[in-house]
Amino acid sequence: MATTSNTGTPFPTSSSMGESSGGTGVPGSMSGTDTLGSSTEGVDRTLDRFVQGAHQAVDTLAAKAAPAVERLKSSMGTASESMHERADQLSAMQEEWIESARATVREHPIASLAAAVAVGMLISRLTSSR
Repeated sequence: MATTSNTGTPFPTSSSMGESSGGTGVPGSMSGTDTLGSSTEGVDRTLDRFVQGAHQAVDTLAAKAAPAVERLKSSMGTASESMHERADQLSAMQEEWIESARATVREHPIASLAAAVAVGMLISRLTSSR
């Protein structure tokens, strides 16, 4: 496509409309000198206004969406980092609890065995059907 804007996209923008289009805003169209006369000129002007409005709406939407997308990316990155930190903290806490339980079993083996038997009997009574 021959019409490109300064942004490098192959699509015309509202600022590039009217350039190299014979004054109608539509690339490759004539400036109203066709055989149908003034009715075609009116349609061309209406079409030009519609296209211009559509371009402006898309440009406005893109301008408003870009900062929102950047904020979303930033907050997702922050949330991801926070979740990784929390996972690391929980992993460290788990290791501490396991080591603490091992130390308790080593210090009090008979009490640990009695507690394990009591928990087993409790689970057995809760799950047995009468």
